[in-house]
Amino acid sequence: MKFWLPYTIGNSGSDVSIKQLALALEKLGHTAIAEGFPHKYQYIPWLLTKNNAPDKTDCIIGNSWNAFAFKKQGIPLITVERLFVLDKEYTPYKSIPQSLFHRFILSHWLKSSYKKSDAVIALSKSTADGIRSVFNWAKPVVILNAVDIDFFSPASNTEQRPAILPLKVLYVGNLSKRKGTDLLPKIMDALGEKIQLSYTEDRNQLNGIDHLNAICIGRLDLQGVKKAYINADLLILPTRLEGLPRAAMEAIACGTPVISSDASSLPELVINGVSGYTCEKDNVDEFVKRITEIIYEPSALLTLSNSAREYAINHLDLNLMAQKYVELTEQLIRSRNEPNN
Repeated sequence: MKFWLPYTIGNSGSDVSIKQLALALEKLGHTAIAEGFPHKYQYIPWLLTKNNAPDKTDCIIGNSWNAFAFKKQGIPLITVERLFVLDKEYTPYKSIPQSLFHRFILSHWLKSSYKKSDAVIALSKSTADGIRSVFNWAKPVVILNAVDIDFFSPASNTEQRPAILPLKVLYVGNLSKRKGTDLLPKIMDALGEKIQLSYTEDRNQLNGIDHLNAICIGRLDLQGVKKAYINADLLILPTRLEGLPRAAMEAIACGTPVISSDASSLPELVINGVSGYTCEKDNVDEFVKRITEIIYEPSALLTLSNSAREYAINHLDLNLMAQKYVELTEQLIRSRNEPNN
């Protein structure tokens, strides 16, 4: 089959996910064209309607903000929802302009994409629930996002990985209130010299607080972030709201356990005692407790590391995810070819 994956370039995790899905579909023996359009079209998506699908396209896979613009007669359209920003839980983290844009403009684009699609995919159960809370007629299918577990994999000496103080903790992502990074200095204050935090950001201070045991490692490419996961003992994500974070999936695939909040989709990914531990959102004491338990029980890190990798193999394999897209597309094509349609 031939897939077309049009998207607006955002230089974000969404771009990475689209390109990786295309590569995985190619690996399964299909043709997949990931075509990026300039970022400006994210805000004027109706202008994208003039773009034709490649010849003999069997399925179009688009993003929710603009999938409606790529609808073509006779070709199944799948819309993917990565982070449902109309969810009421997102409200506290929006500026006034964002709130107005989402309410009066984006909501119409999302509705149009869902209505025109043959199927809507949500990347987590939490995202699917959010969609249904606003558009109760929508019937999203949950297909968890995934990563290249061959690329994101542990170092060969993972089985010899001891927990040596200071425990090496990593944060990957933007420094924002939604991501809960204002909690990191408080967690570090409580743990003192027992941990060393590395974080990816362009700034050299963590939310304005310069910690001696916090190291800014800057923006990283894929090779760099993979190395950071492997070198870390834990990934920490104190986020308050998420879609399905790539950082957690990539770390788990590298055998690096995740200590996260229990917000949004994270409990679907961070399984207690398997791929890490979830903590109550905004509960600094619980984060400190979980990390302290690992510090004083070094064997726990090894157990978590091995089980996290096994979990990734069984649940986060990009090839398995791509196969689900193929099966859904085949189902849509069969349905279109039935006599009553």
